Amino acid sequence: MTATWLAPPDEIIHLSGISWQTYETLLRELSDRRLRLTYNRGNLEIMAPSPEHERFKKVTGRFVETIAEELDIRIEPLGSTTFKYPELSGAEPDECFYFRNIDRVRGKKRLDLNEDPAPDLVIEIDVTRSSPNRLRVYADLGVAEIWIYNGVSLVIKQLQNSSYITSQTSQFFPNLPIPEIPRFLQQAETIDYLELVRTFRSWVRSQISGKSLIFSDKQYCCTSYFSSIYSKTLADLPFLLLFYGQLIPRWLELAHQQNSLVKVAQSQREILLW
Repeated sequence: MTATWLAPPDEIIHLSGISWQTYETLLRELSDRRLRLTYNRGNLEIMAPSPEHERFKKVTGRFVETIAEELDIRIEPLGSTTFKYPELSGAEPDECFYFRNIDRVRGKKRLDLNEDPAPDLVIEIDVTRSSPNRLRVYADLGVAEIWIYNGVSLVIKQLQNSSYITSQTSQFFPNLPIPEIPRFLQQAETIDYLELVRTFRSWVRSQISGKSLIFSDKQYCCTSYFSSIYSKTLADLPFLLLFYGQLIPRWLELAHQQNSLVKVAQSQREILLW
């Protein structure tokens, strides 16, 4: 499958010299229309999303929820909620999620970023190549991480010192290769939606089980190590009985108090030194 850049939206308007009051008026007047408004220091972008844009928005959001579900991570999805930093910036992300501050926003009818936290993760489907402009808006809002998909790649941006840097890993799913997700997104126009979600879920599970296998190998090595210590302790026991019989009550008392094979071995060395 050949990846291609996303097509531009059917309608997009850029305006400059727009006051904050005008922006808020437009938000109210256009609230019943399927339009997306982004405001940045007097510059306003009004976009009518295309079906392609909405398709990738939906699928990417569903993938985030699938990952969280498989990893048993709490999330709060708030879709394209309008977020505003008064007099400066305002945006409606394609999708957004809370991870760290769920209890502070759950159930609220309105959010005020003067009091409420910004979303932790924002999804941007970049059909206009205007994501650099939106990055400044999201930095103003304090969004910790952004995933930007342009039809070819998925780029992770993380907020550091009021600006975004590119990262190969997500701070919310650090053990998953997030940049590999585009190979599933690129099938969104040819594969049934639920079939694609099932395929993606299987991939997530394979990644999780792979990490679990590595952990199991390490756990086995640790178990073998401690078993060898215990076996050596038993092998040395006749020697202790023969030459240090008068110290057996002391040794048994220490061994009983320690609830670890390593500590038993340490107790043995302590007696020898004593």
